[in-house]
Amino acid sequence: MLLFTIMEDAFWSALVSVGFAILFQAPRKTLFGCAVAGGFGHAVRRLLLFTGMAIETATFIGGLIIGFWALYFSRRYKTPSTIFSISGCIPMIPGLFAYGAIQSLINLTHSTPDTGSLILYESVVGLIRTGLILMALTLGILIPRLVFQREKPVV
Repeated sequence: MLLFTIMEDAFWSALVSVGFAILFQAPRKTLFGCAVAGGFGHAVRRLLLFTGMAIETATFIGGLIIGFWALYFSRRYKTPSTIFSISGCIPMIPGLFAYGAIQSLINLTHSTPDTGSLILYESVVGLIRTGLILMALTLGILIPRLVFQREKPVV
């Protein structure tokens, strides 16, 4: 059951990655790499979430996977790694946390003084979690590029 869930998650994430790659007008030859990066990254995050890891840490590790795949495919297809990393990370954007935080802020306008502090607390926690997930995703994608991408010296 777990394997099927992970494979299904990888399939839908790969499909979303390809869709956004097409939307961003990525070259046709790079679509497979975009699908692999997005599918593997999100599947690894889902697997780590099943093991009980925090979503921030799981997103960081999933971002690392996307970053490494992006480097591999950028060398293979001789294209910028940004094509693969951006389209691969789209399925991992924390839209649900951001939506919940904004919804709590909207509910704050209609709250009573008794419940206002609790709603404010929920919205701040949601915004902080959204920011931490986005930072983890960014660092996960960036670290392989900073460590392993070699720039040719300018002569």
